[in-house]
Amino acid sequence: RLQVLWATEQQDVPPARRFAIQAGNNIGYYGPHEVLLRSRPGKSATWWKGCAAGRYTIGIESDGTIKGCPSLPTAPYAGGKLTEVPLETLWRENERVGFVDRRTRDELWGFCATCYYADTCMAGCSFTAHCTLGRRGNNPFCTHRATELAKQGLREVLVPVERAEGVPYDFGRFELAVEPT
Repeated sequence: RLQVLWATEQQDVPPARRFAIQAGNNIGYYGPHEVLLRSRPGKSATWWKGCAAGRYTIGIESDGTIKGCPSLPTAPYAGGKLTEVPLETLWRENERVGFVDRRTRDELWGFCATCYYADTCMAGCSFTAHCTLGRRGNNPFCTHRATELAKQGLREVLVPVERAEGVPYDFGRFELAVEPT
């Protein structure tokens, strides 16, 4: 049985040292531990509700570049700079910053395109999908996906196809291969 003891619930920890540990939004998705992964002290979550990039979060780089999420790679997701365009304009009107609210199932591909949870999940974390497979819309780090493939006696493996160049917010690229378990 998986169990988490929140640091904020520990009586022997001084208040100034208490903190909550929360799972990253790039793991999980619709598995048996979903509620545990998405909950925080005092707030119970039920399931993944989609990428928060540009919806509930925003990334501001040191030079003022705005992205929908601090983790997203700069080149494909930079919406502009705070020194040139007001933040509200970038957030509400720029496709690269607010793409999450305008996504449709047409963007999904691979396993995610046919998934039962596609309308809500929209392929999980955009950063993870893009930085692994070269574009968003298909996320290989999904518990539901792995479980469904395992029922068929299959699993996916990542095969490296392109190395990262070594610049800030860089990423390599992989392809998925399906093999028997």
